[in-house]
Amino acid sequence: MGLASDSYNFGLGSVSGKNVGSFAISTVGSAPTADGAAVDPIQSVDGNVTWAAAGTGMQTPGVSTFSWAPTGTVVPGAYTTITQPLAITAVLNKKADLPDLSQDVPLDGLATFTLTYL
Repeated sequence: MGLASDSYNFGLGSVSGKNVGSFAISTVGSAPTADGAAVDPIQSVDGNVTWAAAGTGMQTPGVSTFSWAPTGTVVPGAYTTITQPLAITAVLNKKADLPDLSQDVPLDGLATFTLTYL
């Protein structure tokens, strides 16, 4: 998986004023489950008014609300436990733009997940 656009990426920090790289978070692997049953991932980009199946092109760079719905629907469900595998894909900056590699270069990335009760 490549990192398609900088607007979907999170930074990996900088050293001596040089950016180390970036990372992206995506869903992968097996289908998500909620309370032990299969569910469909859905997303909204308009304040939780309109929902669509995740991955249908509704993504807005940097901001999106994700939820889960009973299979075949796009209405968020009420669940106690959700399991959703995630993948983290990291990419380093080009060598000429990296900090001095003769010393340790920390990867200092941060992403925040916010849980909202609908």
